[in-house]
Amino acid sequence: MDNNIKNLVLELSNAVNESKEYKEYCKYHKELLENPEIKKIVDDFRILQTEIELKRLSENSVSKEEEQRVDKLYDKVSENELCSNFIESEKKLITLVSEIYKMLGENISIDMDFFKSIN
Repeated sequence: MDNNIKNLVLELSNAVNESKEYKEYCKYHKELLENPEIKKIVDDFRILQTEIELKRLSENSVSKEEEQRVDKLYDKVSENELCSNFIESEKKLITLVSEIYKMLGENISIDMDFFKSIN
């Protein structure tokens, strides 16, 4: 990799590390790691939420039981301030990183039309 690109990536990484979004995420992540029971609730929620999202993306149906389980876990997450703060900070950080990816994608032309043919 070209040194100029490496330096720019490091500069961008440092900017993300100094961002409000990342600092807030780190704060809540540290608190979460200090509370294993609460971390388990968050992990269970994220796992189930991801499994359901993957099913939807692959056009598989999601059972009522799965919907109810994720709703129940969401209620637990929402009721706990640390859980909800962590999830919210994670969303903000993911949004920041997604915006970076989007800007890169908009400014770099790569032919990806073949994806349209994949079933």
